[in-house]
Amino acid sequence: MVDAHNVETEIWRRNWQIERHPLKKMFIRLQWQKMQRFEQKALPLFSRVIAVSEPDRAFIARWAKPEQVEIISNGVDTGYFKPAGWQQKPFFDGVHRVARLATQRGCYPVFS
Repeated sequence: MVDAHNVETEIWRRNWQIERHPLKKMFIRLQWQKMQRFEQKALPLFSRVIAVSEPDRAFIARWAKPEQVEIISNGVDTGYFKPAGWQQKPFFDGVHRVARLATQRGCYPVFS
């Protein structure tokens, strides 16, 4: 089983779309293609692939068998997971912030 918390191919494609510098754009495209080859080969090898959303599930199902891909949304049950004596602040409506690790402009991890 693998938890595909991101479709990395899509992240590289989006970075490629917004990059303006021609050399960086070329490099990002190469990384995008490498990641796509990797995900296409690796994901079908698992008995189950966990996606976090329907769009991710649909994307992954192009490479893995659709019946192998399940959706388990990321989230926290804030009614259950809270410190003892915790008081909810009036402006807080559940999930306050969701973030992901991402490349910063000019800093790109290298995959082989």
